[in-house]
Amino acid sequence: MQTDSARDDGNEFWEVIQTAKPNVQIEFDGKNEGYSPRRYTLTFNQRKCTVQRIATFWQDKYSFRVEFCFNNQIQATDHTFLGNTTTNAIIDWLSESTLQELYRKYEFVDRHKRALETILQTVPELARYANIASNEKVYMLIEDTSGAFNQFSSINRIVDIQTLGNDPPVNIDFYWDGCRIFCIATEDNYLLAHAIKAWICENAPPSKLIANFPFFTTNTIAEYYELGKGIEGEFINSWDQMETYFSDPQSILNYSEKAARFIRMLRAKGYDHYFRAGQVVTSFRLSRSRRHGLRNDQPYIALDFQSDYIAIGAHFPHKIQFHFKQLLRKNLFNLNGLFRKRQFSLKNYEYTSELENLLQELMTYPID
Repeated sequence: MQTDSARDDGNEFWEVIQTAKPNVQIEFDGKNEGYSPRRYTLTFNQRKCTVQRIATFWQDKYSFRVEFCFNNQIQATDHTFLGNTTTNAIIDWLSESTLQELYRKYEFVDRHKRALETILQTVPELARYANIASNEKVYMLIEDTSGAFNQFSSINRIVDIQTLGNDPPVNIDFYWDGCRIFCIATEDNYLLAHAIKAWICENAPPSKLIANFPFFTTNTIAEYYELGKGIEGEFINSWDQMETYFSDPQSILNYSEKAARFIRMLRAKGYDHYFRAGQVVTSFRLSRSRRHGLRNDQPYIALDFQSDYIAIGAHFPHKIQFHFKQLLRKNLFNLNGLFRKRQFSLKNYEYTSELENLLQELMTYPID
C-alpha cells in the first residue's frame, strides 16, 4: 500500500516527470488560474500515460485515474493518489518497463483488476454472476467517477466491489433485497472469493459469514434479515443512526441532548419497530417508507426541535390518493389539496395524546 506523502491536487507533478524524463512530451487540459490541470498526457515513443483528476475528493486528497498505454491501447489502469510511488510507476512505464514489472513493483497498478482475477480464479463459478466477457475488461464492467466498480448478483443478493485511491484493494458491500447488510474492507482476496460464493451462490445466512470469515461482524440489520424481519431491522437501524446524530454535542443543535432524550422516549414506546427515521437538518422525520428517502406522495410526521418546544407537522395524503398513488403519480402536477396537513407544538418537550394519536394514524398506512 502506498504510504508516501501524496500531492493532493497534482501541482508540480509534471515538473517531476519532466526532470526525470526530459524528452517526454507533456500535455495538460483543464488548467485554470490557481489550480492544477485536470488531465495530463505524457508520451514517449510508443508509450503513453494519462492522469485524470477525478471529481471525488477523498480523505483530504483528490483521486486520480492513471492509464498506462502502448500504441494508444490501454494496458493497465486504476485509481490512486499522486505521490512518489505513482510518479515512479509512470516514469518506469515510459522507460520501457513491462507490465509484469509494474505489477511486481507497484501495488496500485491494475489493483482492482488483479483482485477480481484472483476472486475468479479461486471460485470460477462466480463468473456466471458477474457477466465478465474477458479478464482484460474485468475492471470496466461498471465504472463511475468515484472509482472502479464491479458487481456480482443473484436473484436477491448483490456484492459490490469498489476501490478508490489507496484504501485497501477492495471495499465490499453485501446486499440482500436491496438493503446493505455488510460493508467490509479486506486485502485477503482468497477469503473474499469464498465469502462471495457463500453469499451469492449458496444464499448463506449472515450468521454463517460472521462465523466463517474474520472481516464480518454482527449488526442489527443482519440479525433481523436472518429472522425474516428485514424491514423492521432497517427501521431500528435508522433510529440508531438518528439517535447518534441528534446526540452529537457538536451538532448544530444547542439542545441536542433534549432532542436525543425525546427520541429515546419514542423508542421506549416501540415506535422504532414501525417507522423509518430520518432527518432534514434539525427536522426529525418518521415515515412508513420501505426505502431511505421520501417521495412527495408518502405520509410522514416532522418533529422540528426548538429550544423549549417541538414543532410538529403532519403530511398525510388522503386515503383515496394514497391507494391510487400509482395512477395519480402520472398526473400530480399540483399537490395542493391532496394532503391533510396538521401543525401543533409540544411545549417543554412534553409527549401528548395529540402526538400519540398522530403516530397511531401514521401506523395505519402500509409500508411503501
